[in-house]
Amino acid sequence: MHTILLVDYDTNLLRSLADSLAYYRDTFKILTAESGERAIVIIANQRVNLVLTELRMPDMDGFEIIDWMNMHHPSIPVLVMSELFTSRVRQHLEEVGVFRTIQKPANFQDVADAITAGLQRVFQGGTLGGISVGSFLQLMEAEEKTTLVEVRTQEGQRGFMFFDQGRLIDAVYGENQGEKAAIELLTWRNTEIRYRDVPQAKIKQKISTGLMSLLMEASRLEDEGLVKKSVLDSDPGARIMGRIAGGGAPAEEDEDVLDAGPISDVAVDALVQDLLPKLEEKKRAAARTGGVSGGKRPPLLTQKAQDAVSAVLGSIVEEMEHVYACAVLDGAGEPMALRCPKNPASGNGLSKGMAGVLSAAKDTLKDMNLGAFEECMVQTEEAWVLTRLLAPETHLMIAVTRETPLGFVRLMASRYAQGIIRHLS
Repeated sequence: MHTILLVDYDTNLLRSLADSLAYYRDTFKILTAESGERAIVIIANQRVNLVLTELRMPDMDGFEIIDWMNMHHPSIPVLVMSELFTSRVRQHLEEVGVFRTIQKPANFQDVADAITAGLQRVFQGGTLGGISVGSFLQLMEAEEKTTLVEVRTQEGQRGFMFFDQGRLIDAVYGENQGEKAAIELLTWRNTEIRYRDVPQAKIKQKISTGLMSLLMEASRLEDEGLVKKSVLDSDPGARIMGRIAGGGAPAEEDEDVLDAGPISDVAVDALVQDLLPKLEEKKRAAARTGGVSGGKRPPLLTQKAQDAVSAVLGSIVEEMEHVYACAVLDGAGEPMALRCPKNPASGNGLSKGMAGVLSAAKDTLKDMNLGAFEECMVQTEEAWVLTRLLAPETHLMIAVTRETPLGFVRLMASRYAQGIIRHLS
């Protein structure tokens, strides 16, 4: 059963409203607070699903309650009932995420309808376990979701992240906000992830750094032992075989879609030829500079690291089944590790072709001041070729048949990226 909290300094009105809403006792339980301070104590110590508050109160007013809730409990819908409404006040309340405003004196049925509507938004999403925070967020980015993500650990820690059309725009953990909070959450392991529709709010963007850069920084902190051990327990890494469905469960694997049939050497060669024309000069330029964006070639992997990365690529090939090539590339397009089930020679050619594509893309991004490169998707008649930045001058490339769902390609890249990054460092 849901629990709602009514907050108002007018005890007579509070009692009257609680008595009237008793008609809905089979739907929700009612708690009351005569002050902002008392409201915060209740929210901090009991499970509350919705708050209806007055704005004008002595000591701690409704605005302060809303600010505190946005910091500590942003997933709880807030309704405001007050006489103190001007156009400017309504605009501010909308900006900070208030679900609905109710003018005093209010009709009881209007209040009941607003509460019912608010409770319907309490949780419209799903819950996942056994997948790392970073992998899940990359799914949200790939699917261009607008969502609120809540992350919980077995130790009781909790944080929130906000996505707007696939862009991570803010994060909250304790007193931290923005990038600092996001990086902390990305290091957590053994988590439960809840995601839901974002409340009707205009969340201000506090994060401008791309998700991949945040993942790399979180991975660096882990490798350097700068993260508390309590959140670094083993990650189960459950097998997620599809796009995240609205109900929270992974979609079932579609055998008919994924079974693309045998891959011919002719098709592989055709794919390579599709990418190489008009890029030879870019490829030579990249080789001369030692990187697709003019940077240094990354250091060669040790044999141990190369074997570990190759094993990860092998897992991708095995799980996806119908792969032209899967590789980790250096800045010049040379494979640092390569898995090409049918034709290794064609895999090398494809890698160099993609180096040219990336060089052209990065030059264009730089000329147009569009920000740093993160991912490139090439579509041909035969294939999808996804190339994703792992570290400076280091990329993951996955080339598969067009019959393979594009979302599944991105899912595999997201799932295995962090494992590869750890072996590269």
